[in-house]
Amino acid sequence: MDCRKHYIKTLPTGNNAPEIYHFHIHVDAQEIMPDATTVELLDAGLSHDYFDPDFHVYGRNGDPTLPFEHFAPVQHLTFVTSNAAKYREMWHKAVAIVERSGSECYVEGEFIVVDEPVKCKPFDAEAFERLAPVVDPTKSAPYNYKSAIDGQIRSLPAVVTLRRLNPEINGRRDRFRRGEMHLTLRDDVHPILLELLCNLGFSVPAIPKLIEGEDGALERKADGGFAIVRDMPLTLQTVDMREMMRVANLAVTLIEEIGGVADGSIKIEFATHFAVLNGVDYSTSVPPVLDTVKFRPDFAHLDHNHIGSINSNLAALTRNARQVVRTAPHQDKVQRFKEIWSKTGIHTAA
Repeated sequence: MDCRKHYIKTLPTGNNAPEIYHFHIHVDAQEIMPDATTVELLDAGLSHDYFDPDFHVYGRNGDPTLPFEHFAPVQHLTFVTSNAAKYREMWHKAVAIVERSGSECYVEGEFIVVDEPVKCKPFDAEAFERLAPVVDPTKSAPYNYKSAIDGQIRSLPAVVTLRRLNPEINGRRDRFRRGEMHLTLRDDVHPILLELLCNLGFSVPAIPKLIEGEDGALERKADGGFAIVRDMPLTLQTVDMREMMRVANLAVTLIEEIGGVADGSIKIEFATHFAVLNGVDYSTSVPPVLDTVKFRPDFAHLDHNHIGSINSNLAALTRNARQVVRTAPHQDKVQRFKEIWSKTGIHTAA
C-alpha cells in the first residue's frame, strides 16, 4: 500500500498554533499522469491531495439537480514548506519531472500570506433572513438568487462573474492568475449558508482527508474503517487582488454574521511561479478568474484591507511572511504522514 496517495488532516504542532506553510507547489493535470511520472513526483517529496470527483453541491440556478461548478483537476499533487530555499529546489524538480513526462499539466508555486481560522458559531436563521431576505425578483435584479432549498427568490449580497484567461488576446497579464483565495469549510457546514456562498461565484470542490487523532494515529469509525472528513476549499482566482480581497471580506463577513460553520479557514495566496506545460489548453484546463463583482449597496463599503474581522493588509503581511521564510526550517509534511501511518500500524511502500 502506497500511503503517500492518501492525504491526512494533521493536528497543530506546538503552542496549539495551526500549521502554516508559506509556500505551496501544486501539480495539476486534467487526466491521470503516467504511473512513472506520479511515482517520480512522490519520490521527489510531493504528496497526493485528491479532489473527490463524485462530490458535488447541488442547487445552481435554483435547480436541486444541477451542481455548482468546480474546476478541480483530475490529478493534484502538493508540496508544502516555509523554507524559501527548499521551495526553489522543489519547484525546479517538479517542473522538470512534468516537462519530461509530456503530460498536459500546469505547475503552480504559491506564496501564502493569510491563513486564518474563521469564526465558528451555530447557524443564526434571523441573521440569514436579514442578510438574504426574500425579495421581489422584478425589483431586486441583479442582486438575487433562487434557493433550491426553499424555492424562494432571495437577495444576493454581490454578483460575481468569471472569465477564462486568454493571453493571446489580453497579453502577459493573462498568462496566469495573480492570486487566489480558499475559503475552506467542512462538508458539515450548514446547507443554507453554503448555498448562499456558492452563489458568489466560487469553485466548489471537495478533498477527502484522513484524520490524525490525539494519539498520533489515524482516527477510525465505529466499524473499524478510517474516518474521513471532506474539506471544501471554496476557491476564487484572480488577476485583480484588490477586487478578490473584497469578495473574501464579504464571504467571511457573512460567515461571522450568519454562522453555520463548525470548522473553517481562509487562505490568501499569491502565484509566484507557474509553468503551463506540454500543450495545456487555457480555455479548458486553466481555471477561470474573477471578471467583475458588483456589491449590493449595503455591502459596497467593504474594503480590501479586511477579511471580516481579520485585518489583512496584504503589503504588510507579505513583508512579514518574507522575513519568516528566509530562516524558517523545512518541516517535512510527507515524513509527518509516514509517522502517522506508522503509529496506525501501516507501513508505507516507500
